[in-house]
Amino acid sequence: MCICDLEPLKKVYICDIKGNELLVKRLLALGATYGTEVYVKNYAPLGDPIIINLRGFDLAIRKKDAKNIYVKEA
Repeated sequence: MCICDLEPLKKVYICDIKGNELLVKRLLALGATYGTEVYVKNYAPLGDPIIINLRGFDLAIRKKDAKNIYVKEA
């Protein structure tokens, strides 16, 4: 499942990142690596962007980009 399908505050782990090379490099540089604990902190009122928390910081990301982050439950 992708991270944008989660309920807020449910903790999961990143298992894969797909998409174009630039997006993958940017997310990896921000610390979104395999096995990182992550959760959705909040959704914008219209659903885009979403705010995710990983490695202790919040990251606002567009929903179309978040669909490339695949996660699994612990």
